[in-house]
Amino acid sequence: MKDQGTIRHMGRSIPMREAEPLLRGQGTYVSDLRFPGMLHAAVLRSPHAHARIQTIDVSAALAMPGVVRVLTGEDIRDAIEPFPSSFEFHPAPWLEAIKPVLKGPRARMLALGKVRYVGEPVAMVVAEDRYLAEDALDGIAVDYEALPPVVDPEAALEPDAVRIHEDAGDNVVFHFSIAKGNPDRALADAPHRIEERLHHRRHGGIPMEGRGVVAMAEVKPRRLTVWSSTQVPHSVRRQIAGQLGMAEETVRVVAPHVGGGFGPKVLVYPEEVLVPYLALELGRPVQWIEDRREHFISTAHARDQIHYVELAFDGDGSILALKDRFLLDNGAYNPMGLTDAYNTSAHLQGPYRIPNLAVTGTCVATNKVPNAPYRGAGRPEAVFVMERCIDRIAGELDLDPAEVRFRNLVQPEEIPYDAGILYRDGQPVRYDNGDFPATLAKAMEACRYHEVRTRQNDAAQDREAVRSGRTTREGGTGTDADVQRERIVRRDGKAPHDGRYIGVGIGFYTEGTGVGSFEGARVEVDSSGKLLVSVGASGHGQGHETVFSQLTADLWGVTPEDVTVVGGDTDAIRYGVGTFASRSTVNAGTAIHEATRRLKAKVFELAGHLLEANPDDLTTRDGRVFVAERPDRGVSLAELAAAAVPGWATKLPEGMEPNLEATYYYVPQTVTWAHAAHVAVVEVDAGTGEVKLLDYAVAHDSGPAINPLFVEGQVRGGVAQGIGGALYEEFVYDEMGQLLTGTFLDYLMPTCGEVPAIKQVHLETPSPLNPLGLKGIGEGGAIAPPVAVANAVVDALRPLGGIEISETPVTPERVLALIRKNRLG
Repeated sequence: MKDQGTIRHMGRSIPMREAEPLLRGQGTYVSDLRFPGMLHAAVLRSPHAHARIQTIDVSAALAMPGVVRVLTGEDIRDAIEPFPSSFEFHPAPWLEAIKPVLKGPRARMLALGKVRYVGEPVAMVVAEDRYLAEDALDGIAVDYEALPPVVDPEAALEPDAVRIHEDAGDNVVFHFSIAKGNPDRALADAPHRIEERLHHRRHGGIPMEGRGVVAMAEVKPRRLTVWSSTQVPHSVRRQIAGQLGMAEETVRVVAPHVGGGFGPKVLVYPEEVLVPYLALELGRPVQWIEDRREHFISTAHARDQIHYVELAFDGDGSILALKDRFLLDNGAYNPMGLTDAYNTSAHLQGPYRIPNLAVTGTCVATNKVPNAPYRGAGRPEAVFVMERCIDRIAGELDLDPAEVRFRNLVQPEEIPYDAGILYRDGQPVRYDNGDFPATLAKAMEACRYHEVRTRQNDAAQDREAVRSGRTTREGGTGTDADVQRERIVRRDGKAPHDGRYIGVGIGFYTEGTGVGSFEGARVEVDSSGKLLVSVGASGHGQGHETVFSQLTADLWGVTPEDVTVVGGDTDAIRYGVGTFASRSTVNAGTAIHEATRRLKAKVFELAGHLLEANPDDLTTRDGRVFVAERPDRGVSLAELAAAAVPGWATKLPEGMEPNLEATYYYVPQTVTWAHAAHVAVVEVDAGTGEVKLLDYAVAHDSGPAINPLFVEGQVRGGVAQGIGGALYEEFVYDEMGQLLTGTFLDYLMPTCGEVPAIKQVHLETPSPLNPLGLKGIGEGGAIAPPVAVANAVVDALRPLGGIEISETPVTPERVLALIRKNRLG
């Protein structure tokens, strides 16, 4: 084969072709599905955070007109097994090296004997329509015996704490430790050290579309089809089959249009098993659609880590040791095992040289909604810790925070750099590419970092001038304070003494992308000579159809319009993992590349047979295979597809299997490493505590951009969600385990008015770990904003002296509390 594809479409900002039906209102979401005879389900959820179920009486509900079935935990005790303790597979090398304590309790589809959080499913009603089902919930009488709830993860570890799960010896569900060097000795001998308690509080993904499931059973053939608003159709299929005792081949799961996922839809939820169970039992299609109130109290929450940090450094600001002990509030169950907690430890060092390290992570059970990955999945918490510590070093030594970073960054000549610990795939954390100092410099330049410093100095002189009675920075005197205030103004026209302060903050992270364990792709030449690509990745807004068509088009020398991409359907490819963890382009893209290589070898062999030419002399372009030196000697892909059929019409050479298709499952050896530096500029009103974002810049290296427009969109969307975590979003519980921020009146999210234009600088260093050099970008934008904003607020308030931020979100109430505390000494 002479031809390996011509790069014509990768690297171009082609509009998202799958967006058109959505923009025209022609999308098909789970809630849009309608089938003859379809029933509707509603879920009765626990109003208590912790309680025993004494009795459940469903007779009144069953007597209501239109009610078909009421299901309780007792009804399915023997029919449906509890969920596994974790949906994540832990690779053997990691288990052998880390030796974690894994005690994850197994959640049931419906509570049996006890409820452990407000929102836990207790019963499911099926009726002729949704209204009847919802009304019937009021007819279910549950006698609860309230128990003391545990809502504080630190208190949950006390010896006398109430046990969330009685058969457990304590409330620890997962525990591990990692170390390198000798951090205790380094801390003891260090000339400087700091200690911090840092809390990245609980919030969530909050997609536009909540969860939803429709299931339909067919008698002949015996087959179950399930439509779910999920990120992982193959995982949902595997869980349904396992829980209901069916062969996976008899279950089809489809993710139609999905209105956002962001991580919480990576889990398999009880409704995704209960609805199929009822469809099989009742012989009619069943639909369940989550409402927004349910979403707040039943779909997985995220973040919620408390860190106790010790950091040692020398007089130049070089880090000598880091010791971190942290708790993750796991809620009542542990659906994703180690993911968030170990991601935090694996990413804690960031782009810095840290010779001595010790990290201990503990996941704690509480009476809250279970905790699971959300965009960034443990990385924002890690970066919050590391980057706050960097700024603390700068404050202690009176250095610029950027300078401290430059002094500690891994240098380009040190790449590939072994960080001295294992990633969660059991392989060493080894930065395989990148120039960290250049990235930081680009981000600072984009946000005019040094100009901000000049503005801060000017403002400080203006404030001093007002206090001293001078009218200008250069000197002069005046006696009329009002005249002075009028003359000394900032660039935006506001007086510098009006309690508003400008600050700039940095957040720098590294991110392992393209995690395994595998992803699959099937590439086929269809009967029309076009290309059909089926992938295990399941898109929900990322632009998979467009990106994978660009990639495939270049590999085959055709246009993206000649490529059809199918994902989110377990019938399209036998095995798949799904879309999360910044992995789809890396893994599915590499699988497409290898499947194409194998299929082209078969295509060229068949074409050589038909053309009586050496396959090594052939090339392909514009839907034809031809002799490279004789373009007139060729055959179309459609003709080759027609020749590759079995039977009398075949033109296949002896020994060649029919059909022009190839499937490949790519198993990455380890992750590829992306990184980015974020710089935020804020204005803080010391009188109200309000934080306003003035400027925001991101310099990132996520490898070659197949579609730069999509890369920019991923970064912009991620930053917006990160700003939400920085300033607004928080799930707040009271002491009884009741969620206080369970509506959009209380749970604040950023709008376009709060998110500034995001300046982006794209660096493209290919990874050596896959043939296309790909790295992931999906989560990166959300990782650094919380700490970049927090650092900027601390920087803005430096003139007030000694104010440090140790928790998110940075709300006006918290800013004012810090200012008051500082004034009181």
